[in-house]
Amino acid sequence: LIKEGCRVIAEEGGYRLVWVGFARNDPAKTVEVISSHGAEADYLRELGITWSDTPHGRGPTGTAIRTGEPAMCRNFLLDPKVAPWRDEALRHGLQSSLVFPLRNGAEVFGALSIYSSDANAFDKEEFDLLAELAEDLSFGIRSLRDKQERERAEVEAQRLYQEAKESRAALEVSEERYRRTLTDSAIGMALIDLDGRWIEVNPALCKIVGYERSELIGTSSVTITHPDDHSARSRRHEDFRAGRL
Repeated sequence: LIKEGCRVIAEEGGYRLVWVGFARNDPAKTVEVISSHGAEADYLRELGITWSDTPHGRGPTGTAIRTGEPAMCRNFLLDPKVAPWRDEALRHGLQSSLVFPLRNGAEVFGALSIYSSDANAFDKEEFDLLAELAEDLSFGIRSLRDKQERERAEVEAQRLYQEAKESRAALEVSEERYRRTLTDSAIGMALIDLDGRWIEVNPALCKIVGYERSELIGTSSVTITHPDDHSARSRRHEDFRAGRL
């Protein structure tokens, strides 16, 4: 999309060079060239453009990204803001430039930079047309990014769903093992809550104490504890609640 956008603007508008750069949030606030079209594309190799408030960030591209507003250089020979690149730009036949920020809402994520071989090249009609093209390009990039985000979210959701399925399957296996251990054991086993009420009992325990499961569930285990064992049972229960067991 970006490559084709640069080509159309350069060829249809007759501009010497068109390129798109993305603003990086690295310490130097560099501007990375994403795509370009034109006879002077090699001019971009050693530009060192940033969007920081430094000499290399105060040219049209850095200014457009930093301020979020279009920036124009009408004459490279006379504009002091392009001093870091003036000699190289003139050597490549570049005389003026117009740069539009690329936006995602309030966020500026890059810039569309357009260079002409003529000074004072951009009139009001050109400016308005190029501003519209820059907005179209921003919209296209935003749409593709949104699509990528949706696709990543769908992949992540599918991964989490698969993990949940696997966890559920493992839990079911664990629950089945627990159920079989509880029901098939010849040892009396039970679960009680923190208040000492029966939550679950196995058949072996019912046989030992002489009660049906339905008679025990929800009642206090104290009811079938021998009076001589109440003190010891109470101490163990308190130790358990205090985390000492």
